[in-house]
Amino acid sequence: MIKILTLEEAKRVWDSTILTLENPTYFQSVDYAKAYKGNSEVEFIYSKEEGKSIYGFVKIGENKVKMPFGPIVSSNVTPEDLIEYIVEISKHYNKNVVFAASNGLIPVVDQNYPDLEKIWLFVTPVIDTTLPIETIVKNSTENRRRIIKKGLANIPSDRIHEGIEYLEDFYKLYIKRMAETGGEVDFTTDTLAKYLKEPTSHLVVCLDGSKVIAGHMVFSFGKTMITRYNCFDSDYAKISPAARIEYELIKRACENPLIENYDMSGLAVGDDVSKKLMSINRYKESYNPTKVFKYQWYKYKK
Repeated sequence: MIKILTLEEAKRVWDSTILTLENPTYFQSVDYAKAYKGNSEVEFIYSKEEGKSIYGFVKIGENKVKMPFGPIVSSNVTPEDLIEYIVEISKHYNKNVVFAASNGLIPVVDQNYPDLEKIWLFVTPVIDTTLPIETIVKNSTENRRRIIKKGLANIPSDRIHEGIEYLEDFYKLYIKRMAETGGEVDFTTDTLAKYLKEPTSHLVVCLDGSKVIAGHMVFSFGKTMITRYNCFDSDYAKISPAARIEYELIKRACENPLIENYDMSGLAVGDDVSKKLMSINRYKESYNPTKVFKYQWYKYKK
């Protein structure tokens, strides 16, 4: 039987609970829920029976409820347990449910529930930050090592800064870069500002004087640091400011005994990957990441 918590109730217990389970992610945390909800309602739904735990927060829409990168489950949860939980949620709200299964559950859910509508397979490369930064660099491709070396030679560490005060300039740079590359801007400064109010989110930038020439949004939760929404000023491409920030972030993760994973926020997969996305894939794979996280998104129709 499912039980439901409000956002205020979840603040006391949610994060500490899901961090004990099999697949905790920032995108099921209270901090993310607070920023993600916008003008919609969010609720936190869990089932804890017979030693099995399933936890997921949902954003309640007009025709569906959406559970981003969730639910989070204990290692003994079966596909049958998972679908029973989703069916209960669908009945409670009388809506379709969009959810995700992760890693080892995916092939079994696919086999046992072929009628589920598959929406999106999210595959993300992950760098093992239990290794020293020197080993990670050594294991990278020759071209990646060259780019890192150039960034370190041209940009001293005192040009790497962090803080919400750089948000407006970062956002303008992001818009400029997306216009140059044909990318999509799918967030606002208001959304990022909500993230940055929480200790799990950071905006790290590279400066030329007072000018922001590159930036990364970073989210940390449990054992994982996630990089997302990064950009650089193409006028400064020759000194590799984005690579300089990334090196600094990976180094921080390696030096933090609590962090074991540096998540690079997805690879483009499938038969119709564009040249632009293939280029992004090559950049991420140039670190030769040794881990992969997978999430298959499904829609359960009421």
